[in-house]
Amino acid sequence: MKKILLISAAFLAAMSCQKYDYNTDFSAPTALESPESVDIDPTSGPNIILSWTGGGAEDGGICLYSVLFDEVDGDFSDPLMTMESDNGGMPQLTITHAALNNIARIAGIEPLGTGSIKWTVTASRGGEVKRADVSATISLTRPEGLSMIPEELYLYGSATSGDAGEGQAFRRVSEGVFDIFTVLADGDLCFRSSTADDAVNFYINDENKLADGDGTVTVTATDLDPDRNYIAERITVDFNTLTMKREKIGDLHIIWAPSYGEIGYEISDGSSPECRFIYEGNGVFARTIESVIVPFAHSAWASTPSTDTRYYFNVKVDDVDMRWRCSAPTPTGDAPAVNTPLSAYDIVELPLSSAGQWDNAYKMNAALYNTKVTVRIYGNKDGYFCHQFE
Repeated sequence: MKKILLISAAFLAAMSCQKYDYNTDFSAPTALESPESVDIDPTSGPNIILSWTGGGAEDGGICLYSVLFDEVDGDFSDPLMTMESDNGGMPQLTITHAALNNIARIAGIEPLGTGSIKWTVTASRGGEVKRADVSATISLTRPEGLSMIPEELYLYGSATSGDAGEGQAFRRVSEGVFDIFTVLADGDLCFRSSTADDAVNFYINDENKLADGDGTVTVTATDLDPDRNYIAERITVDFNTLTMKREKIGDLHIIWAPSYGEIGYEISDGSSPECRFIYEGNGVFARTIESVIVPFAHSAWASTPSTDTRYYFNVKVDDVDMRWRCSAPTPTGDAPAVNTPLSAYDIVELPLSSAGQWDNAYKMNAALYNTKVTVRIYGNKDGYFCHQFE
């Protein structure tokens, strides 16, 4: 038994002393395959497959692949776009029509226009990169409309001098829909997908449709008619309908639900300027309340007297009476902590005519009773249209 153990140990020791040469050589693909032409349809077009053969790791291991896109006369030293292959190591790239449309836009192909791009592949392993000696060309025909629907949107142009200047962020309302509260000056306006230098630019074209490219739209200043109490406007950009809408905002009040009275005044019809919010700029409305006076108690609704501090906001949007209220039903227990979480203070809009007196009201926190507070409404605070007490 001891002899067997000694022989086994000697064998393992001998094996551990042997040297193995690992072959890390690899080569780039030698053949590319793709459609000769694509009529781009971002809404329903099937995905396009770009594939390649040849090359690879000599030991049968994995190479990482990237696909480079460039103009027809480019040399791939500064590609239009670079994308990793499927799962990083598969010898193909599955690309959407929307992505192709964006590449075509970067290549300078106009909507409804036709042009060509070319592509090639790099293989990499252990930090070393090798590019294929071959490339393939694809003819792309762009559809009418946009190359992409951004995840973010920012306001640019000389007209932004009426407020906080260029780079104001829109709030993302839903897929492809963005809005912002602002005050514009006479000037030009455009929208960008980011604040970076390579952002996609959008504008309203001569057909009054949203388009992408190096354009702007000329706008007039925000209507701030004091007789109608206009204080700002809301711009809504809809990438689904290719439209921009401007709406005047005015007569903004914070209201007790039980009495429809102004918060801070025991009796008020809202005609006093002190009752109305002002626009501070950069998407923020504000009103300072000297003292939060709780209007009355509903002793008949409880075994002991209790206050009713439900509230919401009334506002005119293009001279139509609207209600700004909570998206969730009024809490049945105590009011939420002041300002947290933001979701408890979010705002949704609906016509005043269809807004019930008690539906989806906020509850005033008791810590604010009989105190001086400033109420601020934020058009975009961490992605929320919401209000806070400060």
